[in-house]
Amino acid sequence: MAQWEHLLERTFLPGRIRGDQHGRIERLFRLERLRVAEMSLAPQSIEHTAAHLQMCDHAARAGAIAHVILEGAGYIEQNGARLPFACGDLTFRSLATPSTVAFTAPTGIFSIQLAVGALTLAPTSGQGVAGAMPRVVAGTSVSATAALSVLRGLAQAAHGDVCAAQRLCALSAVPWLVAGAYYDGGVEADRAPANPARWQRLMSYIDRHLFEPDLLSPAACAASAGISVRYLHALFEQRGLRFTQWVRTRRLDAAHALLCDPARRTLSVASIAYQCGFASAAHFSRVFRQHFGMSPMRCRAASVSV
Repeated sequence: MAQWEHLLERTFLPGRIRGDQHGRIERLFRLERLRVAEMSLAPQSIEHTAAHLQMCDHAARAGAIAHVILEGAGYIEQNGARLPFACGDLTFRSLATPSTVAFTAPTGIFSIQLAVGALTLAPTSGQGVAGAMPRVVAGTSVSATAALSVLRGLAQAAHGDVCAAQRLCALSAVPWLVAGAYYDGGVEADRAPANPARWQRLMSYIDRHLFEPDLLSPAACAASAGISVRYLHALFEQRGLRFTQWVRTRRLDAAHALLCDPARRTLSVASIAYQCGFASAAHFSRVFRQHFGMSPMRCRAASVSV
């Protein structure tokens, strides 16, 4: 397990990192119902699978994780929905079901793990934690602005032990986080994504055969789930996704991880491209640059210099 992945597991919960395996925890607070970390992250995605969540205790799985985006951009995925976020936004994911957060640029965040007790301050929501998430609240909203202000004040004040005033400051962030999770205007997933069972079968099949082009055509994927090619594309469209783009992004993330892996320095860029399912090294280099903003060679050089 990479050092950064191991650190995130010890601090919050288990997950799998794709892309650049670099990040830093600037500050960490553990206060009552809150676990807060100010973090800096390289472009990467962090996936929490069902197996990862099963490693957490029941209390943790009943809670949620929120991010206040200080800089950067990306998206969260859960229950078949993908919601983009930008600087200043407030994001929420339930820990009851698998999810992914992807940072598409160098990003700074406050990451907050909320115990279920903190989220039961919303008795009129009637939908529970999982029913309200995933969710992204714009940085211009009252709840996002207030939560950011409180957390920044705490981070600037915390040197050594946390005093009573700082503890009160941290706990005052909870009502604003609850307001963002349940009430403040925001973008959230549809309550009932179409055919979640077939969607999960598709995702499992794609994960198993990500690097096998012959087994990852639309027709092969549709057959694995017992549906038509037309319905396969419809499932992706209902979630704001496109099949070809989804597969390519997953392969690019895998290639990025291999390029940054010290154990694979001897592999050529072309070899990594073919290994990750790309038929042409030139095509791979072009789409890699479009996705990450740098060439594969520059990506590898940058990872060596870190």
